[in-house]
Amino acid sequence: MERIVRAAAPWVDSTGAVLDPYYKAEYGQTTPRFVSSAAILLKFGYIKDLKEKVFRAMTYSCSRLSGGMAESPDFWMRELTTAYYCLQPIADTQLVLRWQGLLRRVDPENVYKVVSKSGEGMENLHNWAVYSSGGEYVRQALGLTDPNNHSAPGAGFLRQIYGAAAEPFYCRGDVPGPERPDHL
Repeated sequence: MERIVRAAAPWVDSTGAVLDPYYKAEYGQTTPRFVSSAAILLKFGYIKDLKEKVFRAMTYSCSRLSGGMAESPDFWMRELTTAYYCLQPIADTQLVLRWQGLLRRVDPENVYKVVSKSGEGMENLHNWAVYSSGGEYVRQALGLTDPNNHSAPGAGFLRQIYGAAAEPFYCRGDVPGPERPDHL
């Protein structure tokens, strides 16, 4: 993984976007996937020389997702929650608080593209919905949802998309997390 992250590191521009060398633009979920992989490496003591570049790409990605400007946004939250988990003990407190604020602002019902607000067309929901639901699940487990958000963030998003079909994933209606290891 380190070789891939190091190969992509020169593609990170001054804003934090990873620009595809072929397209000369950001493509899909490239930046958050770079951030996720790089954050894991940083957590385990690798690529220390790329730390500031990774932080810049994390801030860029969180800003784009929370602002509804992400391309293929349904894939971003899982990557960014993984990165957040790995980077929070490494980054300065102010930067971590900025990431928290941005990730809490994400309104999945209005940011993600594959959502069935009415519950109709469930047969047309595909891996985008599964991936975004997984990201929302991790976001809630990390305490990064906003209870004042009008839509259903976190595990509620999974229920909103899949309704009764999602119930087997819950024990007594709550979300498993670090504080509930018996539910993992």
